Amino acid sequence: MLTETLCFHLQQAAEKAVKAVLVAGGADPPRTHDLEMLLAAVPEDVPIGFDRLSVASLTAYAVASRYPGDDEPVDADEYAAALAIAASVVTWARHAVVKLLPD
Repeated sequence: MLTETLCFHLQQAAEKAVKAVLVAGGADPPRTHDLEMLLAAVPEDVPIGFDRLSVASLTAYAVASRYPGDDEPVDADEYAAALAIAASVVTWARHAVVKLLPD
């Protein structure tokens, strides 16, 4: 259960990071947990240097921990992969926000 909760928070970190980029760019972020949808809203002039599909895979953790049931437990390797993905999104967002904000 601990790794499932950790993965939920990793999804949330990635989601909030993408939403921060959208806000810094002057957009009103969509009210969704869907990372694929959020990334699609990132302005074209903001380069995304990671695999969108792998980031979108984090979306499942937004729902799974809130509604436990039939999902497979998250093992250590899956958690490590989710951690690496979320970290790359947060790092990207930190740099993107700095570039988007006025001086």
